[in-house]
Amino acid sequence: MNLRKNFRFRVGCDVDDVLLPCMELAVEWANKEYKFNPPLTIEELKTWSPSGRRSDIIFQYFQNKEFFEAQRPFEGARRFIKKLSEKAEVFIVTAMEPCFMGIRADQIKKFFPEIPEKNIIPAYRKDIVDLDFILDDRAHNILASNVKYPVLFRKPWNAHMTGTLSVNSYDEFLNLLECIKESYLDNGLSPNKPSVIALVGPSGSGKTVIAEKVLEHEKFEKPISATTRKPRIGESKDAYHFVSEEEFLQMKKEQKFAETTVYAGCCYGAELSSINNILKSGKHCIIPIDISGAMALKMQYRTCVIYVKRERPELIDALIQRMIDGKMTKDDTVRRIVSLSDEKRNEEVCDYILVNNGTIEAAAQKIFGTMKLK
Repeated sequence: MNLRKNFRFRVGCDVDDVLLPCMELAVEWANKEYKFNPPLTIEELKTWSPSGRRSDIIFQYFQNKEFFEAQRPFEGARRFIKKLSEKAEVFIVTAMEPCFMGIRADQIKKFFPEIPEKNIIPAYRKDIVDLDFILDDRAHNILASNVKYPVLFRKPWNAHMTGTLSVNSYDEFLNLLECIKESYLDNGLSPNKPSVIALVGPSGSGKTVIAEKVLEHEKFEKPISATTRKPRIGESKDAYHFVSEEEFLQMKKEQKFAETTVYAGCCYGAELSSINNILKSGKHCIIPIDISGAMALKMQYRTCVIYVKRERPELIDALIQRMIDGKMTKDDTVRRIVSLSDEKRNEEVCDYILVNNGTIEAAAQKIFGTMKLK
């Protein structure tokens, strides 16, 4: 009999735009009251701030008592909290004007009775909350968070956010929770059967060139990934399946991806059929990917996640060199440098850490050693 440690994570969950509609409800109210033509859409809100068409009107509702009284849970929110409460100790962490806090507390007690009153935390300063996870849609809360695993709930206003754990749905978060729990219980993975090898790490860590070196071994193959970003100068047309945003969304709708993620404002997706064909052939599938994509793969395949680690000055030098070479814009370079500290947290959810402080050949040999390959 295998004895396994039983433990429960402490998970904090935001309310507005995670459990209850806020931005979406405000857009609905604005369209109804002012009859905009064309109507306002949620996609126009690129940041959670007074920006975008008629955002001044949208934000005025956040001072309206009737607005908060009208909030009702998203479809699936009640089921999500019920399931989450079975897996973890759940806390509600919500930023709310003091004059509306009574409304918010009544909503939580009514819609989510699984949450004990003592676990309702009213907090503008979410950075002082001490939990294992927090699920929030505000980029600034994720960046400032001191919890072990801050997870971004994807919305149009945080599409620019790069290099952090993120999910697109309640089910993805529940799966992520299980995935991380398994990594605690199993103490890593040593794949000696056809597996997915996901190389994660910040931009400039060397994960892409390491993957290319590993691909020289006959037992490895790289799956086809689609992306909406433009090809870089000198980049092979075979590096990715370069598609438009419309084509990407259609492929996603047709469930052609094993995972999708947003990185530096561009969409990426590993094509399902390509991964399946590689594994069926008896080869290992290696792919440089962001942490959210790696976790999505781990939920579906036997996957080893390797964090490629490099010193911060070297990372910054590599990013600046890419900008000088015309491979990245200045804005993209700044975003990736800013995200370096947040990406470092991802080490803890990976199965292995590969310190890239030597040659690419040496890094590839470390992976072969892990895979017990010569």
